[in-house]
Amino acid sequence: MTRVIGSQPTFGSQSHCSKFRLASDHPFKQEFLQRMSFLKRIRDLAIETLIAVILITAFVTYLFMVPTENRPNGMWIPLVLNTAIVFGFLISWFRHAWKNVKYWTVLAALLVCHSAVYIFVLPRIGHFPLVIYVVANSAELVLFSQMLWKFPSHRQQPTNS
Repeated sequence: MTRVIGSQPTFGSQSHCSKFRLASDHPFKQEFLQRMSFLKRIRDLAIETLIAVILITAFVTYLFMVPTENRPNGMWIPLVLNTAIVFGFLISWFRHAWKNVKYWTVLAALLVCHSAVYIFVLPRIGHFPLVIYVVANSAELVLFSQMLWKFPSHRQQPTNS
């Protein structure tokens, strides 16, 4: 059964359908929203896959084209990857806060602190094992996300739908 919310139709300059809207539990609306959500996920997955293929192709091409002696120091590549992982996740997780200037200010400050610590520590140690980066990524994500959640924003509470 279709429920209609609104007043009686009016005639004249307005369409008689413009005053009507379907209730939110209407099956056609739910099906449309589910289909759009599915299509959006497919689109996002296709874009992410394309980005991954481009990055891997560029890296493999770089390995074949640039001689070993001309490549940058290997200790900085994990730092760049670590930074991209940590801040890439933070940016995607806090999509609701993208319009908030405080969010970007705090994120920039965290990036500067993150980079400063690694740039200060890495030359003195030389090389971290990858296990250290995994632990550091996890710790930084927990710490930084907790700091960013403290700022008010337009985030919505999860629903059970």
